[in-house]
Amino acid sequence: MYDARVHEVLFSAPSDVTDEIEAARRVADEWNRTHGRSKSSLVIIKHWSTDSYPASGKPQEVLNNQLLRNADIVVAVFWARAGTPTCESDSGTLEEIERQIAAGKHVMVYFLDKPINPSKLDMDQAAQVQTIKTRLGESVLYATVATTQEFEKELTRHIALLLSNAQSIETIIANASAPDAKQIARNISRGARDLLTSAVTSTSAHLVVVASSNGYCIYADNLNLVSDQSRREIAKAKRALQELVSSELVDDENSSGTCFEITALGYEVYDKLPSLV
Repeated sequence: MYDARVHEVLFSAPSDVTDEIEAARRVADEWNRTHGRSKSSLVIIKHWSTDSYPASGKPQEVLNNQLLRNADIVVAVFWARAGTPTCESDSGTLEEIERQIAAGKHVMVYFLDKPINPSKLDMDQAAQVQTIKTRLGESVLYATVATTQEFEKELTRHIALLLSNAQSIETIIANASAPDAKQIARNISRGARDLLTSAVTSTSAHLVVVASSNGYCIYADNLNLVSDQSRREIAKAKRALQELVSSELVDDENSSGTCFEITALGYEVYDKLPSLV
């Protein structure tokens, strides 16, 4: 018997990524056998297929509550599919990455560059993966691997580097318990900053979404913040709102995606904005 710090690692990936789940479990088992006692550190891999249970609510929100909330580290892997869109993001895996980053916790992102049977290739999904890769490249240092074996080798090395540094992992834990408003304010996009500012300075302190066949609007009081109804501007507005939700700066008040209230962290981040201009 010995005391050890247990690190929960959430394995997040679209449905086409399967072999890498078992590879990640082998990495965890090897770490626990080799270093568990000497470093008082254990790794547990969690995945929705084995560690979630039926519950009421939107599927991704259920998984966020059951798995993501307690995860110290997220290992995210993309191959040829981006995944299923959620209410807040282009895919469940992307939402988990963004929420983990917003919480100040560690993310390891891998892109698989291994061959795929042409009959199984969905060109739209593959294009979305490339879009996600470009998007994440702005805020994440990711790794590209050619085979499952290379993924296992690299994950073994990366986990060892991270967990061997006690100070590093304790910093992750500390950051997770107290989001840094100044850091969020520094990293927030211009679009999300403008939405947050409009909400805070409005009388209602809410953002209200009205979507119909005639267009997509985000209101702060009676002001529509999406005056240009081009597809490009609507997409930018949706992404900015999604960023506010993922960063926990606004809260989906009735879980319908129509009314968003500013959170305490949202006000803190807003207060930090002027000093960064």
